Amino acid sequence: TFELQQYYCTSTYAAVYTAYVGTYLISTNTDQFLSLSTRHHTLRTMTNIVRFAIACSMLPCNVHAFTLSSMKNTRTTPIIQDIQNLESSRTKKDLSIERWYRDQGVIGTSCINLCTSEKSVAGRGLFWNCKKDAQKGEILAFVPSKCIATKSNLIQNYPSLQSMENENSNVSISWQAKLTTYVNHCLGNPNDCENRKEWIQSWSGGGPGSPKPASTYSSDEIEHIAAVADVAEDIAREAIDSRYETYMNDWNSVTAYNKDANASERFGDLYSIILSRTASLGPEWEYQRGIIPFHDMINHPPLHQLPNIELFSFGHVREQIGYVHTCDMIRTLAKNEFDAGVRKDFYQYSEPQDGDILLVAREKIIKGDEIWLSYKNHKENFDARERIWLLLQYGFPFHK
Repeated sequence: TFELQQYYCTSTYAAVYTAYVGTYLISTNTDQFLSLSTRHHTLRTMTNIVRFAIACSMLPCNVHAFTLSSMKNTRTTPIIQDIQNLESSRTKKDLSIERWYRDQGVIGTSCINLCTSEKSVAGRGLFWNCKKDAQKGEILAFVPSKCIATKSNLIQNYPSLQSMENENSNVSISWQAKLTTYVNHCLGNPNDCENRKEWIQSWSGGGPGSPKPASTYSSDEIEHIAAVADVAEDIAREAIDSRYETYMNDWNSVTAYNKDANASERFGDLYSIILSRTASLGPEWEYQRGIIPFHDMINHPPLHQLPNIELFSFGHVREQIGYVHTCDMIRTLAKNEFDAGVRKDFYQYSEPQDGDILLVAREKIIKGDEIWLSYKNHKENFDARERIWLLLQYGFPFHK
């Protein structure tokens, strides 16, 4: 009775092929002479295929319906045409936020472009758009520490972050509650935020909605979430409620600082977006978490792919290859932008600081490739609650 009429991400060809093989096993391994163990193995294979299909359907990407009969015609355009389509898909918002990146001192936008495209695993992402391939170990982008959204940076133009700690010494306010409060304030008071409003607005649609209790989910939704996370339904409900309770505690701890009109309505959605976009900034930042311009548009790779870049601080790379060599690589990046006509002066950047962020290629990247960064290590042993939280936060499972 199984019919393959599911929706799959166009990038996840492995899912389609696996399902095709699974249907072949079901149709051919029903011979009466097969042993019971073989039939049991076939049933387990089919069960895993269905779970994989469910997981694929939760990936945050633009999905298209197609059946097995259309698989042989999946690629109908040559690679060069794909690249041309990618370049033409860049929207005014994509180009505008790239200009904002450059105005903040970000280097690397001449070769790494933001594109709203079906080719992206999430519908929008960063792509390598240089004729020359990026090589393993090459610095691809430079992000100055001054433009990173983190407490130590934001406190200078939003003193309330400091008062949160001074006036509430008996109340623990989480970093995500503080950052969300600042971002919420920016949307209502853009003059206080050093022109960050345009950047913040670019996050629109870039994350899940506000956390909500399990009682607001339908029984089908709970069953679906539990199946993908591979947990019992009662555990799924407990984890969902625990996540909601954490959110409400965070909201209650900063309610007094969110009095602008519509602040309470925006807070929940911003809270989830910020959780999905922050990164640990390493020892140079005393392991603070923050949102890094440019980096925040990078997607996690689909299930059958590996990340092709890594995140480092300038201080870390400097210790590995030396100050002069690291600076030379950054100057080369700036000169490339100057040669491409996107930068007026390739010496137009400050002396690098140890807290500056570098995006480094971990393998060869060719023109048209999407830039991918691993959000979590799939090899980690996540407990049931972590699996549910990550699934609700990012829209796809990390334990598969």
